[in-house]
Amino acid sequence: MNLIKQTLFLKNNFRGFFIFSLLLLSQIANAQRVGWWNFNNINDLTEAVTGYGLPLQLVGSQQPVDGPSATDHAVKIGVGSYYKMTHLIDPNGGGSNVNEYTIQIDFKVESIGQWHSFFQTTPANDDDGDCFVNPDGTIGVFATTYSSQQVVAAEWYRFR
Repeated sequence: MNLIKQTLFLKNNFRGFFIFSLLLLSQIANAQRVGWWNFNNINDLTEAVTGYGLPLQLVGSQQPVDGPSATDHAVKIGVGSYYKMTHLIDPNGGGSNVNEYTIQIDFKVESIGQWHSFFQTTPANDDDGDCFVNPDGTIGVFATTYSSQQVVAAEWYRFR
C-alpha cells in the first residue's frame, strides 16, 4: 500500500443542528473498509474504530449526543466547526487523487429551510461543499441534481 496521505475536510456549514453518527469510507473496487468513525466513545469522539483511518482532527467544537438508538451514539458539531479526516487510501481511478470511495453518514437536521453541507473534499477548504441538504429538504448538489424525496427535521436518515 502506498502511504500517500490524502485529506478530506468535513465542513459543517450548519446554522442549526447536524449530527454524524457513522462515517464509513471504503474503496469501491474491493469494498475494503479503510476508515470508520462511529462516535460511540464519548471520551474520544474523534477515535477511528477500525481500518486505516486515523483519529479525526476537530476544528471547532463538538459534543456527544444521543444517536439513532440507545447503543449508537452521535456527535453534534458546532456552527462553523468541521473535522479533517486523514486516510491512507492509495490514489485510484487514474491520477493522483482518491476519486473512488463511499461515504456513509447517519444524520438528522434540527430544521429545514437552510443549507446543510455534508462534506468538503477540497484540501484548502476554499470553495463550496460537495453535497447538501437543500433548504427544501432534498439532498444532492446542483451539478447532479437533488433527490426527489425530502428529509424531515428531527428524523434520522442514512446517506450513502
